[in-house]
Amino acid sequence: DALAIFQLNVWAHPQSANALDSLADGYLSVGDKENAKQSVERAIALAPDDPALDPAARGSFLSDEKAKLAQSK
Repeated sequence: DALAIFQLNVWAHPQSANALDSLADGYLSVGDKENAKQSVERAIALAPDDPALDPAARGSFLSDEKAKLAQSK
């Protein structure tokens, strides 16, 4: 059920790096590494322009995403 909510959140907020991060977590929790990887890659691509992330949060977010990307391989 949570995965469906994460998918809906990304649909509603397609430019949100955080929404894609949550979706990646959902995919990882069900063992779907390929979709998790795609979600993390998209989150990384969106993070530099995401106004919800201040500069300090952005750096931490990108570091966490790169670690998650390694985990999804």
